[in-house]
Amino acid sequence: MKKSFLSALENKYYYAVSRYFWHLIIAIGILGIGAGILVYFWTLVPPSKREVVKQSPPPKPKYPELKEITLQQIIQALPKKKKKISPPVTNPQVEETYEPETYREEEIVTIDSAALANFNRIIGQTKILIPVDKNKDFWNDQYKMVFNSERDKKMYRKTHNPNLMHTVLVSSGFKTKFINYTDREKLKSYYDKAELLSTYNRFIKNLDTINRKKFILNTGLKLPVKSLGTKEIDKRLNAIGLSVKNVPAEEQLKLFDILWRFIRNNPNDGIPLVKYLGENINKVPYTYRTDFIKNVLNEYVRYYNNNLYGLKEATNHFFDKIDWLEPDRVPLALKIYYKLYRNNNKERAREIERINRDYNQKLAEIDRQYQTELAQAQADYLRAKYKKQSWREWSYKGIFSGFISLLLFSIVLLVLSMIRNVNRLTEAMYEQNYNIQQQLNNVLDKQSTPKSVQSDDKQKLSDITKNEKN
Repeated sequence: MKKSFLSALENKYYYAVSRYFWHLIIAIGILGIGAGILVYFWTLVPPSKREVVKQSPPPKPKYPELKEITLQQIIQALPKKKKKISPPVTNPQVEETYEPETYREEEIVTIDSAALANFNRIIGQTKILIPVDKNKDFWNDQYKMVFNSERDKKMYRKTHNPNLMHTVLVSSGFKTKFINYTDREKLKSYYDKAELLSTYNRFIKNLDTINRKKFILNTGLKLPVKSLGTKEIDKRLNAIGLSVKNVPAEEQLKLFDILWRFIRNNPNDGIPLVKYLGENINKVPYTYRTDFIKNVLNEYVRYYNNNLYGLKEATNHFFDKIDWLEPDRVPLALKIYYKLYRNNNKERAREIERINRDYNQKLAEIDRQYQTELAQAQADYLRAKYKKQSWREWSYKGIFSGFISLLLFSIVLLVLSMIRNVNRLTEAMYEQNYNIQQQLNNVLDKQSTPKSVQSDDKQKLSDITKNEKN
């Protein structure tokens, strides 16, 4: 009886509760796997980066009012005119001599035919600017006849035998010189050579025809292209050309040297100031433009270093007064004007310097703040990215652990199910054996025993069967 009760308890409650418990564990494992998969896909989405907007610069405070210099003040300060000032005399340009040089074709390993064709096309433009028929010494190789010995020289005078002489190259033509020059400056490609020559062509258009050949030979074949680059050379020549084309021919090359040195020595404001002068030089009398430019440059170097705005402001006011001055006194009047301007606006200049300093500090602070926010946004982005990478690793572990757990729990459920089924099968076999024995006993009793005996034996057999069952 006790065994039957425990079996019923085991089959009815223990296995049922165990089955629900392990089913719940498996369900939780499945949910964990699903969560791991969702986390994995979430980590595949890149994190968003916070957009940083730079603060708009504040409006710059207005400068103090300028104390204007009147035309009358300039005229009164000018010295009395004793004699007519003649146009400035410039020193004649001295052509430099060149050592004989030859172009060696074997130095170039490969030549791009398209680049070479383009280079030859640019050479054709140069020939238009410097005509070949008028400048044969510039374009053609220069040779001289020499004798091998004094004896050959004497014999030639007697016999006029041409075999006693031979030619020697004295100077190469421009094309060979230019190719050799660009090779030295590390411009091996014919595209680069054509680009530089095109820059020279644009510049020499601003020069008088008598100066074009001189510029190429004395300056164009000596510019430091290797250190500056063709782009910088182009910017400088374009800026200088604005002024050079508007001065007398005898002053063009001298002015070029002045402006080139100024740009070289003033990398920040050099090109902008030269452009400014070129754009306004037509306001100055033609003959005195070079002296005017020199005075502006000297004023900048002495009193306006890295303050181009201040020099422009002062010079703009003087341009309004040029038409009222005698042309030959304009350069001197400019020097006097600059001096009066500085004296009358010393306090203003200091105030402007303070305003610029404070304003630049604010701009620097805005830039620092912007850079800090950029760095913080980048750090946040990298942190979020690293966090997603960490979660991805955990998602791998979670999915793998979930599958292993499901496998183990399924095995446990399978074992429990097998035990439960075996118990039920055993009970069914016991029940079936009992029923068969009962039927067999009933048949035997009816055939061989009296009723009273059958009744007693039946009772005993029933008791024995129950005891065996228990």
